[in-house]
Amino acid sequence: MLKSDLRKPALYRLSGQRLEDVTSDYNRRGVEALETEGKGGRRRGYLSLTEEKKFLTQFMDSALTGLITTVTKIKRAYEAQIGRPCRSNHDLSSAQTSRMAQGDASLSSS
Repeated sequence: MLKSDLRKPALYRLSGQRLEDVTSDYNRRGVEALETEGKGGRRRGYLSLTEEKKFLTQFMDSALTGLITTVTKIKRAYEAQIGRPCRSNHDLSSAQTSRMAQGDASLSSS
């Protein structure tokens, strides 16, 4: 790849202005300018990740002793934990319940 090709915005799927802004920031501040937090993350959680693990651990412990755990039981306990009913599936995400159902080892290691 030629050095001139590295300056083509389409190569990075950026607009020409955005590529110029990123290049300028990099030239002024170095790698630190490129290391941003990004757009991802947990923004709507009612529990921190640690609290979530602790909450789900009780169901893992029950399941490991042979007791059946259902999503309904988890949802009711979750609603009690956060102090309000869940209005949508976003409140009790499928990721939370699927991690528990799959026996995610990180849930029991706190």
